[in-house]
Amino acid sequence: MNSTDTAAILVIEDDLTTRALLADNLRAQGHQAVPAKDGSQALDILQKESVDLILLDMMLPDIAGLTILEMLKANPELRHIPVIVISAMDGMDGIIKAIELGADDYVTKPFNSLFLKARIASSLEKKRSRDAVEAANKAKSEFVSVVSHELRTPMTAIKGYSDLLLAGTAGTLNDMQLTFLKTISANVGRMATLVSDLSDISRIEAGRLKLEFEALSIADVVDDIVRSSRQQIEARKQRVGVEIAENLLPVWGDRNRISQVLSSLLSNAYKYSSEGGEITIRVKNGLASDGNSAEAHLEIQDTGVGIHPEDREKVFEKFFRAKDGAVRDETGGGLGLSIAKNLVEMQGGRISFESKVGKGTTFYVTFPLASDE
Repeated sequence: MNSTDTAAILVIEDDLTTRALLADNLRAQGHQAVPAKDGSQALDILQKESVDLILLDMMLPDIAGLTILEMLKANPELRHIPVIVISAMDGMDGIIKAIELGADDYVTKPFNSLFLKARIASSLEKKRSRDAVEAANKAKSEFVSVVSHELRTPMTAIKGYSDLLLAGTAGTLNDMQLTFLKTISANVGRMATLVSDLSDISRIEAGRLKLEFEALSIADVVDDIVRSSRQQIEARKQRVGVEIAENLLPVWGDRNRISQVLSSLLSNAYKYSSEGGEITIRVKNGLASDGNSAEAHLEIQDTGVGIHPEDREKVFEKFFRAKDGAVRDETGGGLGLSIAKNLVEMQGGRISFESKVGKGTTFYVTFPLASDE
């Protein structure tokens, strides 16, 4: 719908005279009026027809206007439709409540035609903007999904043949050939990580990333991640310590995705710590933010470069890379922490951090515990 399109506007108004006046006003503006005498008829229309805007009277004979509004905003297929509530001049309390429930705007009775026209134009323009953003995001996600899928096959072939050559399958390699192949293999590995990250972020944004929940030992996950990363850590002459509290309770989450989160955080810790740096992972039971329920608390602390104050609000943004030279020198697509935050929150957890430039960073992660039932 562009600025010259006719909008289909659902008019939910029980008073016949007011409903007719509103319909005439809308037609004079070039819009299509879809009248409904009460809430039940309006809900029936919404099941059969698509509308661009809803004018909702607060006082209906069958279902209260606020109840209709709550039903609309609770429905994933209808919540995007802008709603302008109609109320009497003395109904400000109801208008405030409607705005809190998600109404986009309001008009009062008796309505002014020019005022109503301005309100409608504003709400429709906001809807056009939202629709355009959603369409762009959908197109971007679909593009990323296709590109990441198409890149996997050639990368798999390159990686496979590189590994065969490195293993000496095609004969002995001289030092220069060996160096070239190791460079190829390392860069293909980085590309594979980036493609995997792009695929994950695309599925997260599209709501297509499925999690497989189970009761699991967070200590076992930490042990696996540390073991798989130890070679990279030791190559940098760094040390990693793990402090696991006794009597840890099982966590409720997706094992593979929790592993992905911790692997990303540990990777950041050793990448952005200098030679000889120390990394500490702590796991314990703790209280949730409500102070009542229990949850698992994880800390990943490093003695690295730290995060500058001006960068801290951007840390979890997609594709963010700090301008600090020590950070820019490390490879990465800037998606790891954004994905980690999404994965933690999708599992009912929280992620935050504290950092001091030149001293290091500590990431804090929580996950809900598995129920006893």
